[in-house]
Amino acid sequence: MSAFNGVGFLRGLAWVLPFVSAVALGSPLVAPEKPQVYIVPGYMATPEDHWFRWLQSELESKAEVTVVTLPNPQAPSAQAWQQQLQHSIGEVNSHTVIVAHSLGSIATLRFLQSLPDDWALAGLVLVAGFDQPLAKLPQLDAFTAPPIDTAGLARRIAHRSVYASPADTIVPFAHSQRLAIGLNAELVEVPKAGHFLAEDGFRTFPQLYREVTGLLLEIEKRESEMR
Repeated sequence: MSAFNGVGFLRGLAWVLPFVSAVALGSPLVAPEKPQVYIVPGYMATPEDHWFRWLQSELESKAEVTVVTLPNPQAPSAQAWQQQLQHSIGEVNSHTVIVAHSLGSIATLRFLQSLPDDWALAGLVLVAGFDQPLAKLPQLDAFTAPPIDTAGLARRIAHRSVYASPADTIVPFAHSQRLAIGLNAELVEVPKAGHFLAEDGFRTFPQLYREVTGLLLEIEKRESEMR
């Protein structure tokens, strides 16, 4: 007879009890939550631009995927974008992955900072992200002030990565590098990628797809271990 595994028993019991209660009360069993992926575009971009819809279509068999439509991307308002993210995403949890591009990165960070203290996020992937003013785009300064507590956010995000290219002429590579350091995130350097736009050759983004797929597999594995 195998030795009694108290930790395994308690873990299994913690998973079973809610379902036993549901049966006893005549309630239907609740299926495990399906992972959610949110894609947040950047400055002057809509859900139809660049690689956003492609990534959505590639991931739809594995998760519920939403490309957020942000108001007036040609002349964005930091406040209006925050309101839209609160409406489109609302709450996040250990089944949520957010992928954000460019200005969508700082908007996403500010959205996360506005959440109650008990939140957690499975993964955050920022493409050409930044959290400080851009000399070439002073009209976007309202998005970067006041500073973001990146270290505080990092403690609540299981997986963090920042994609950046030395060939980016919009967001300096050093800005993305600084953001990765602040978030204690992996910096993924992609040579000659520019700003990761369609005109830079990024109508598809296989490298990003593989990373997000890996995150979804981790979520599924964690769910299986809890069953």
